[in-house]
This record gives sequence, C-alpha cells and structure tokens, in this order.
Amino acid sequence: MRKFMTFAMMFSLVAFFGGDLLAQGWGGGPGRGRGRGPGDGSGFERFKESRAKLLREKVGLTEETAAKVEMIMDESHTKRRALRDDMDAQMKVLEELLEADSNDQKAYLAAITEVQRIQQELNGLREAEIDSIAQILTPKEQAKMIVEMKAIHSKVRRHMKKKFMRKGPRDGSGPRGGSPDCPNSDQ
Repeated sequence: MRKFMTFAMMFSLVAFFGGDLLAQGWGGGPGRGRGRGPGDGSGFERFKESRAKLLREKVGLTEETAAKVEMIMDESHTKRRALRDDMDAQMKVLEELLEADSNDQKAYLAAITEVQRIQQELNGLREAEIDSIAQILTPKEQAKMIVEMKAIHSKVRRHMKKKFMRKGPRDGSGPRGGSPDCPNSDQ
C-alpha cells in the first residue's frame, strides 16, 4: 500500500504539474500565453513524444501497454485541462470580487464553493487515472515509472526555478530595492 501511495503521489505531481507544464510548452499553449502570446499548442505534441519515449525506453513497456497508458493519460489530460480552465474562471471571479472590494458574501460563497467542487473533481480524476494505470502495470513497471517521473519532476522544477528565479542581489540593493520596513533590508 505504501508503494502505491508513493506511486500515486509521484504520478499526481508529474501529471498535475509536469504534464501540464510540458504539455503547454512551459505556459505557451493555447489560451495560456502568460505574456508570450497564445502559443501554437505544439508543446503538448512534444510532451507526448517525450512521454512515449519514456514509457517505451526507460520504463520498458511494450507497445500495447504503453499505448493503453498513453490513452488513459490523454483522456485525463483533456478532462483536467477543461477543469483547470473552469478553475481559472472561478479564480478570476474571486479576484474581481476582491478587486471591487465587494461585500456580497453570497457571491464569495458561490465562487468558493465552485472552486472547492472543481478541486474535488480534479482530485477524483487524478485518483481514477492512477487506479486505471495501476491495473495495467506490474509493480516493477510502476516502480520504474515512479523513478522516471521523479526525474522529470526534478527537471521541470529546475527549469522553472531557473526561468523564474529573481536575479540580482538579495540584500535589497537590487533594482527592486529594499525598504526600511523590511527586516532583510540593510536600508
């Protein structure tokens, strides 16, 4: 059971973070440009190619087994993407309510309830995906998949850290400066 939970945790981390990040080309997919335009969606195709190579070469799955796993992952990705779009919309509602300094408690409650419902659906989808894949793979294949997914997760984290890490001194003397009120500032 403990191995399954480890598998579930690693799988969910990579599927939830790595899969979406890689699938969107680090945020450049359709509708998720994050300041770099809408993107062309080619990130998902690159991700699928990398995933296929990982399943066949690193995990050692047969063509048939890998195809089954990929089908499950593709179906989950499509559903997860729709749910995450719904989540983005609800978060925007919450942000707009806060920005407007609204006191409409019913509106806040409705948006929060919807966010929680979507999160539960995402969790259920992730659990169903893990269960489906666990029924196909042997424990040894699951172990290989855990190890390889952990490596991908580490690679994604390193990339994200490198890409988004603030450069410059951390003593408050950089371009963003420090503040007399900031305990870490020398000013």
